[in-house]
Amino acid sequence: MKYDNKSPLDDNPDPKAERVVTRHPKKDKVLTIRLDSQSRTQLDDIARRCRMDSSTLARIILEHQISLRMKRVERKRKSEDINR
Repeated sequence: MKYDNKSPLDDNPDPKAERVVTRHPKKDKVLTIRLDSQSRTQLDDIARRCRMDSSTLARIILEHQISLRMKRVERKRKSEDINR
């Protein structure tokens, strides 16, 4: 099998820079929480299995729960508005 030795830069040696848009807003606020030893050990174990830092996993869990609860609040609010 013969391989092509051509580089992608051969056709366009000066590619234009593109803006990368991230899904999440910039993380600019710090929140410190206290966990009991067992919860912290469990969080660390899950994070290790997921190959991420425990603070990243904690943020993902927290953001997910906030999102779920905000959806419940909105559904309840809409239900109350309909019943008025």
